[in-house]
Amino acid sequence: KSYHTSPPFSYIQPSFITKIDPRVGSVIGGSLVRVHGIDFVNMESLYCLFGNVPVSAIFVSDKELLCESPEWNYMPKVVKVNVAAANGTLLTAGSHASFQYLKNPVIHEINPSYGAASGGTSVQIKGPELDDWPDVESYLSCRFGNSTLTRVVSNGIDGITCISPPLHEAMLMSNQAQVSIYAHHGDVYLSSSHQRFDYVNPIEVRSLAPTSGPFSGNTEIFVDAIIGVVE
Repeated sequence: KSYHTSPPFSYIQPSFITKIDPRVGSVIGGSLVRVHGIDFVNMESLYCLFGNVPVSAIFVSDKELLCESPEWNYMPKVVKVNVAAANGTLLTAGSHASFQYLKNPVIHEINPSYGAASGGTSVQIKGPELDDWPDVESYLSCRFGNSTLTRVVSNGIDGITCISPPLHEAMLMSNQAQVSIYAHHGDVYLSSSHQRFDYVNPIEVRSLAPTSGPFSGNTEIFVDAIIGVVE
């Protein structure tokens, strides 16, 4: 009888996931997720499981993997994150990490819709889905025209606030900029406004007449000023 030696069979120490970053993302997927833990193994066909949806994992070290969140074709929900082999075998003995899929935000309104060409205008971006995003300063970014991405500075009722960059940074062919929001882990495009943000020159007040009036008010004042749209 002839015998053939099989390829070696390796027993792998189970890994353990301690946390992931970010912990939330849009249902459209695409967020670059860092998976932290212990005893990750560098092997072919390594996958992250978001719920029951597998995506390829990039081995960084025995303590870190990189995965891109897959599109989630169901209702928004929280799913467990695990590591698996190509045949679906779990390689994790445990996971303390969950990823929350959120509705993709849609921009309904921007206010104000104009600001100085020098930048620095606080612009509220409104959309009901934005209420679902926690800690927006950590997860969302804004873009005016073709400007570099800037992080959201705050959130409020039915919206978030971003600061407009100077006109020259928006790199526009005109003075009107489309406002967009991104998930900044992976710079994932989420939504754009139908409204345009108009860059305008500062108002220069030349004179007022009269320059005083009674405490009771109702004084009619004539203002001589210059304002112009950026060419």
